[in-house]
Amino acid sequence: MRYKNLRFLTIIGIGILAACSEPEPDIPIKEFAEIIYETHRTDAIIQVAGFNDNRLNNDSLSYYNHIFKKYGISREDFIKTIQWYVDNPEKFQELYTEEMKIVAQKEEQYEELKKQMQDSLNAKDTNDIWNLKKDWRLPLDGNTETISFEIPDSLHGTYTLTADMIYYSDDKTVNPRITIMAKYTDDTYDQQSTFGVEKDGQRHSYVVKIKTNEQKQLKMLSGWVLDHSTGTENKHVDVYNIELKYSKE
Repeated sequence: MRYKNLRFLTIIGIGILAACSEPEPDIPIKEFAEIIYETHRTDAIIQVAGFNDNRLNNDSLSYYNHIFKKYGISREDFIKTIQWYVDNPEKFQELYTEEMKIVAQKEEQYEELKKQMQDSLNAKDTNDIWNLKKDWRLPLDGNTETISFEIPDSLHGTYTLTADMIYYSDDKTVNPRITIMAKYTDDTYDQQSTFGVEKDGQRHSYVVKIKTNEQKQLKMLSGWVLDHSTGTENKHVDVYNIELKYSKE
């Protein structure tokens, strides 16, 4: 979470309630800057969440109890330390500078995390080359639909076809399976199928994988998510989350 505007006026308002002319605080300035940062972070979370608790509103410092416990200080220590910085403007400026360093560091960490997450998403999207809709309902989408696909000009490598399926007990598919095929320019092909479909009305995951023959020129990749044999007249199956992943290996 990022903090562009630090609300020191709020802290100052708390501080003036304390006694004046306190000795230099025992809490190191860098540690106290961390404490201040966490109080602002707590403020931001509460505001975003729309917190509306009269008990907490009557004692705003109660928001910070977990912070005090974490750093091993009391509420009185916090107020007295704030007051000391208010009474010592030069040190207050140092505290502010330390706070800005923390904010900059957190900003940098946030941006790096965001970049890592985006890179991960981009990699996932690039890896999945399925170009049809991912969810199907049969017979709504066709009594004998096979969900066939063809990808011309495919690259050599490993292709993995996966899907979640619910085959219902009244499904009439003959020899149901999930199939993937690599076709070559010499009219030969390699094919892999996964059998063992369970028609129990439960959701199951199915996967089939093929590695192309690099000694041949690949023409296209094709397959059938709901492959079947002759005699199939109607189907009753739901299909979810179809993915076709490509890897160079």
